[in-house]
Amino acid sequence: MFKFKKILVSVVILAVFLGTMSIFASAAYETQVGRNQYSISTGSSTWNGKDNLTWYRFESEVSTEWNVSIITEQTRIINAQLKRIKEYATDPTIREIIGFEGANYEWETQTFVPDEDYSYYVIVKEPAKNGVTGYYSFYQ
Repeated sequence: MFKFKKILVSVVILAVFLGTMSIFASAAYETQVGRNQYSISTGSSTWNGKDNLTWYRFESEVSTEWNVSIITEQTRIINAQLKRIKEYATDPTIREIIGFEGANYEWETQTFVPDEDYSYYVIVKEPAKNGVTGYYSFYQ
């Protein structure tokens, strides 16, 4: 009987610990729901996700983290826009990162709440036309 109580107490302590950990875990953006690489060659200035057929539709309307990185070894300055596809109208800009300067996997983050009735895409611009490569991703 004593051994059973000891096991029961251990199970209860473990359950409380796991419950506490799940509360902390739910506060972070844990699930990557989209990721794509962009690449702007030297002499060009824009990469457009809509033109490259990289649209994202989100299944839940919760706070979403949008990350944009520069992986090029040399420092570059980019502007990035998160756009929502809207039929028969100009696609509105949802979030914008202006003048992000970075290299070697540096990144910037914006947060937004997507509308699950729409698709989203990213436009990246590098005005100096020196060429840049990076990634963008979404976490919920």
